Amino acid sequence: KLDYFWRGWFYTTYANDQAITKVESQSADSLAGNTKRGKYYHRVTLENKGGLVMPVEMEIEFADGTKERRKLPVEVWRRNEKTTQHGFFSDKEVVGITVDPDQAYADVDRSNNSFKKPATARPIGH
Repeated sequence: KLDYFWRGWFYTTYANDQAITKVESQSADSLAGNTKRGKYYHRVTLENKGGLVMPVEMEIEFADGTKERRKLPVEVWRRNEKTTQHGFFSDKEVVGITVDPDQAYADVDRSNNSFKKPATARPIGH
C-alpha cells in the first residue's frame, strides 16, 4: 500500500510540488443527469510539478465562511502522474482552496498551493 512512498522517496530524486492550476465552477443545472446534488459543480485541476506522487489534502473555503476538508488518495495520480481533476457538487460558492493546508508534506513551492477567487469589481461610487 505504501509502494508509492518507497519508490518516490528512496528510488528517485523527485520532489513534492502539488499545485492548483485551475478552479472552475458552473451551475449544476447546466449538467445533464444532475438530480439535485447541489447548486454548483466545482472542478479543481491539480498538477504534480515535482514528480513525486503523494495523497492530496484540500481545504475548501466557501462564500458563507465555512470550510470543508477533502482527502484524495494517492491513486488519483494513477492514470496521469502530471495532472488530475477533482469535481464535486455543492450548494455553496467556492471562494478559496488550499492544498496541504496544514503543511504536513514537504512541498518545495507553496506559492502554487492556493486559489482565491478574485473579488467582484464594484462600479465606482457604489
